[in-house]
Amino acid sequence: MNTGLGNLAALKDFILPAPMREQDDYDAMLAAIGAGVAAQVARFCNRKLAWAVDDTHDFPAGAPRYWLPRAPVASLAKIETLGASGEPVGELSGFIWNRAGLVDLRALTVSAEWLRATYTGGYWFETLEPTDDGFPSAPPAGATLLPADLRLAWLLQSQFVFEGKDHLLPKGLKDNQMIMTSTKDVKLTDGVKEMLRAFVRYQLL
Repeated sequence: MNTGLGNLAALKDFILPAPMREQDDYDAMLAAIGAGVAAQVARFCNRKLAWAVDDTHDFPAGAPRYWLPRAPVASLAKIETLGASGEPVGELSGFIWNRAGLVDLRALTVSAEWLRATYTGGYWFETLEPTDDGFPSAPPAGATLLPADLRLAWLLQSQFVFEGKDHLLPKGLKDNQMIMTSTKDVKLTDGVKEMLRAFVRYQLL
């Protein structure tokens, strides 16, 4: 199960006492917290973090250089020019890009107003559970593993949110909407922010 920046087992092993890890009482809550915290971390870092294949991103053609939002970039399949209604009408060649996600268009003359990049990138992490067939799964070719400090920041913030919530609900409510908690009003801790600063993307170009 993808719970944001890892699987459910990672959250349970980090947050729950050993005797509780085999129980499913808090599975739904932890999955919701993990996903919410991952989104919060991505907003703080101003980038998309999770691995995705053939992701697309539209951006203005007037920028001579542009940062793709999901990085590191494993491959850039194509950059298309878009028509007035947003449909692809052509494909560019001769552009330069790097794994950090910077696309350089300065050598090109582009008549369209908008472009669409199709690319594969982000950090890869295990989404299968230890009981799933195929666990552990092999990282895709060209993928960059989720850095340990980024993973730890996600786990620490998830723990902070979990421990601050009224999670002592009856087991019968474990799948109820009541425990699908939101993290939007919970601020990142100072320690987590410090760990994330190295991953912040500043769109300067």
